[in-house]
Amino acid sequence: MGHRTPDKHLGYYALRRALQADGCAICHIADQAATRYFDTLLYEHVNDPPVREQIRQAGGFCRRHAWQMYQQGGAFEISILWLDVLREQMHALGTHPRRRVRTGFPRCPACRHVAEEEQRMLQALCEYLEADELLEDYAQSAGLCLPHLHECLAAAPRKARAFLLKIETERLATMTMQLDQATQQYDYRNAQRPWGPAYGVWERATIKVAGNAEEASPRRDQPGNGNTLTAEGEIHA
Repeated sequence: MGHRTPDKHLGYYALRRALQADGCAICHIADQAATRYFDTLLYEHVNDPPVREQIRQAGGFCRRHAWQMYQQGGAFEISILWLDVLREQMHALGTHPRRRVRTGFPRCPACRHVAEEEQRMLQALCEYLEADELLEDYAQSAGLCLPHLHECLAAAPRKARAFLLKIETERLATMTMQLDQATQQYDYRNAQRPWGPAYGVWERATIKVAGNAEEASPRRDQPGNGNTLTAEGEIHA
């Protein structure tokens, strides 16, 4: 009996779009998940008590996501959230001055949200590949970075695993050959030799080993009303 073709829900189309983007498809989806998380938090849930309590208890966000919030959010929304966190920390320090200062916090809420989305989409990718869906899309894409590839291989059924191993082993062999060529280009005897497909392989190798580079969003001070905040704290239209 063949593997049942999974329903083509929104995840299928999200994967197809991600496979058409540059770099690792799951990294791309993870970045989008973080962006949506902060859009929803800042413009829909900034006054939601349970959400704010979760952020307080976590001590805010990790460095990466704190600065992403800074890039995406407005001064008003960011101030509300950091006011909560700092009041909580001030209370903790003042209440227990002689006890060991707390150094461990629950996981960054944004990291947790992104990790859940990564796992969901990795599982969906495995299911579609096993059912012979997305094979061509994957073959035409840059594939997955090595961290996401290893996660996918650990969860993939037999056929999907065999497909991934074959295509990614071939890609690594090609990339290794191009990296070797790139190092040889810096020999003075090869100075006039054309780079060919090896040009830029150091960037592609970085993506393959570590994942996509982070993309900074434009800073938005007062979203939705066109206002800006001056250094003196005055709001100008």
